[in-house]
Amino acid sequence: MSETAHAAVSADGQVLTVRFTNPDRLNPVDTEVKDAVLAGLDRVEADDQLRVLVLTGTGRAFSSGADLTGADQLSASPAAAMESTSEVIRRITGSPKPVVAALNGLAAGVAAGYALAADIAIAVEDAYLLLPFTGIGLMPDGGTTLTFAASMGRSRAMRAALLGERISAADAVAAGLISEVCAADRLDDRIAQICTALVHRPAGALAATKRAINQATIGGLDAALDLERDGQVGRLADPEFVALAAAFVAGGKK
Repeated sequence: MSETAHAAVSADGQVLTVRFTNPDRLNPVDTEVKDAVLAGLDRVEADDQLRVLVLTGTGRAFSSGADLTGADQLSASPAAAMESTSEVIRRITGSPKPVVAALNGLAAGVAAGYALAADIAIAVEDAYLLLPFTGIGLMPDGGTTLTFAASMGRSRAMRAALLGERISAADAVAAGLISEVCAADRLDDRIAQICTALVHRPAGALAATKRAINQATIGGLDAALDLERDGQVGRLADPEFVALAAAFVAGGKK
């Protein structure tokens, strides 16, 4: 196992798991989390014995999204921040190995992007997806401008993004955003069952299938990520975001 303060990477047989481990703050996506996901992808792609990558959280949340306590750094180098965000999404969707998201709770912002970039996403009953971007002066990123619309259609995706409304796990399944809901005490077992089924199928066939379906459904992902990057760079430098982010962080410290 490799572990940092906010993420742990561990192997169990032919399955590698990246677990977000900052539950007191709802596992926000920071540099450690991004690096852990990329390291996990590097490992499964380099090792033929590792067949599946699982992403999951600890405690009440999968992840609350980007860590806004570093908002000043985001505004100082927005292009670098957005490139690192886009890289993770590109790597998840482009990996020849299946990526499974085990949503143990809230998946917000860029973390919702991780969930939808994954090949299979299973959520506990009280989990929900959330695109909170506009409420803090940002636009959606993490590929969500494409993956949400590709899964649930333009109208519902637009509403979710503009209004920042919660999408319950049940509604997410109905909309095609995720594939299954299960009881919280069954999540680990269901993920293990899914991973076992994947491990027993030919790796080449899985890779070819993933590539073809992604091309058919989110073939415009690179262009969407570039558009998100360019738009978000402007938003991160905008006084509107800077003021709202400062208020958000100050409120969280009370």
